[in-house]
Amino acid sequence: MSLKFSGCLWLLFLLATANLYSQNFRKDSLLKVVKSNLLDSGTVSAYLNLGSLYKSERDSSQSADNYFKALNLSKKIDFKRGIIVSLTEIGYLAEVTQDLPKAKFFYHQAVQFGKKNNLRKQLALAYSYMYFIYSAKSEFSTAITYADSAYTIFVQLNRKADMANQLNNIGTCYWKLNKNLEAIKYYQKTLSIIDELGDDAEPKKLNTFLNIGLVFEDLKSHDQATKYFKKVIPLAKKYQLTKSLRDAYNNLGNVYLNTKQYQKALYYYKLSLPLALKSDDAEAKGIAYGNIATSLINLKRYEEAEESIKLSDKEYQSIGNKEGIASNLVNYAQLLAETKKINEADIALKKAMQIANKNNFVDIKQSVFESMAEVSKLKGEFTDAYIKQDSAYQLQNKNYNVESNRQIADLEVKYRTAEKEREILKNRTQLLVADAKIEKRNYWLIIASVSVLLLAFGAFLIYRNSILKQQKLKEEAVYKVTIAQEQTKNQIQEEKLRISRELHDNIGAQLSFINGSIQSLASADSENQQLQQTQQVTRNTIKELRSTVWLINQQEFDLDTFVVKLREYLKPYYGSKPLIDIQNQSDKDYILEPIMATNLFRIMQELVNNALKYSEANELLVNVNAEQNMLNVTVQDDGIGYDSNAKPTGYGLKNIETRVKAISGNYKVDTSIGSGTKFHLSIPI
Repeated sequence: MSLKFSGCLWLLFLLATANLYSQNFRKDSLLKVVKSNLLDSGTVSAYLNLGSLYKSERDSSQSADNYFKALNLSKKIDFKRGIIVSLTEIGYLAEVTQDLPKAKFFYHQAVQFGKKNNLRKQLALAYSYMYFIYSAKSEFSTAITYADSAYTIFVQLNRKADMANQLNNIGTCYWKLNKNLEAIKYYQKTLSIIDELGDDAEPKKLNTFLNIGLVFEDLKSHDQATKYFKKVIPLAKKYQLTKSLRDAYNNLGNVYLNTKQYQKALYYYKLSLPLALKSDDAEAKGIAYGNIATSLINLKRYEEAEESIKLSDKEYQSIGNKEGIASNLVNYAQLLAETKKINEADIALKKAMQIANKNNFVDIKQSVFESMAEVSKLKGEFTDAYIKQDSAYQLQNKNYNVESNRQIADLEVKYRTAEKEREILKNRTQLLVADAKIEKRNYWLIIASVSVLLLAFGAFLIYRNSILKQQKLKEEAVYKVTIAQEQTKNQIQEEKLRISRELHDNIGAQLSFINGSIQSLASADSENQQLQQTQQVTRNTIKELRSTVWLINQQEFDLDTFVVKLREYLKPYYGSKPLIDIQNQSDKDYILEPIMATNLFRIMQELVNNALKYSEANELLVNVNAEQNMLNVTVQDDGIGYDSNAKPTGYGLKNIETRVKAISGNYKVDTSIGSGTKFHLSIPI
């Protein structure tokens, strides 16, 4: 053993001994006070401090005994602060020993006493403790009421750190209630208050960053969730906050798991595992092993996965964590299903569903339904698979709200803007201080030098600096406008991409599943015309969805690409009647704005589809011609036409009129019975 290492061990021993001696000395001093039997507030404080010491030593019995003595003496001498503090501490002891009814009883007494005697500080603490009781019971609406009451008092007392804690608690309750917009609002208020507290309060941001990330992950905004989880890592390392670091790694693993990047998920889960093993937290260990098992199953590493499931289940069983046990059963069922042990997988899923139903674990129910759907598909029971998959989908999307998600995105932008403005203001202040120091130094140099020439030179410098500053301010203004325009454009595109992902991942996946199921049924019953027609309708719907996703994804459209896409859309009709000919006679390649391209594409679909259905034409000509900032489109057929004076039924002119107005265009229809139909559209570009 090296001399340096031995010295470190001795230093640690001396520090531990000194701390123990200090604690024992303090305890002896407090015992002398209470043994004096004086009936005053000093003795009450001694009992309360002894209760805190025994609580830190995890001696609940001795701690409770001293708190009750403090309560009884406080009542005897009418020491109001002693009464409410004692009631609150006794409630807390009951809470940590999992006796929630008893904890609720004492907290309620503390609240009533604090309200009656206007003990605001202690009352706010009692309210915050009541919040945790109702939150633990999943009665989140009631929990919000108590957290809000505590917040109101802390505002009156101007205790900003406590205000931030209560706002964060309220946000968490709204998230639990699936009210994501309200949750984000409270989390951003929390961050704003923490920013006001300065750099020393920076560690308090970690929990709120994690919470915001969880909200975005629920909304499937994976990029936003990743951004907030990654914000936590450097701060957690900087302040050595192991639990926050562990949670950040776990949550990042979940993001990559949900986006099917299983190797990355496994990497972050393995970073979390040693942090969990260092703790005394069985639940954290169970989560770490369970997450690793999930990623290993998806990577087809089944033996390793089974071992991780066993380790996870051991930790959950040791503390009776029903949600963790059910989650492991779902994992194990997936492993069994993938290794062709279908009946065993079915049994495991039924056990998991029993636990989920009994405890109302909604996320577990969703996972069970998804796994049951996969098992049913492996059995060839496609109808049952669809029912199970639909049940999972309903649980996943029952609280999805497009408007709410848009408002959340707006809030996120506003917060980032405010954050940047605060940073700019801080930097400007630093620059002003630095400039002031430089100017002061230059001023004394000028005074020390020879007179008029230096004064004139100084005046010249001031004038020049003024011109430069004005020029710089103008450049900053132009830069800010440019940045704002680009940010707005990027935000719109991000929202469009998010919507297209939702369409592709959710609606597209459901349609593909339905199409596959119908195909299986149709192959088994080839003479069933209704199935054949249904399958064709489903394929057409998938095709329409893909064209919609393509339109949403593009930031801008060149005319050539637009025409190519139109040809691809009509490709299935080539070779049949009528003969379709699409021509682009433009003098150059023009760029179409997204709104114009989308409406034009839908107008063309409407015209061509109606011509195919009703015109009985032999030829259909589509001519696109753009020149001198005007786009002219003609759709002409040689079909039966119709009476232009009668109300048309086949061309959906109302729908077309609406879209033409939206892009500031004009149109004209030339038709008569037996003479075909010609539709001409002009749009400024």
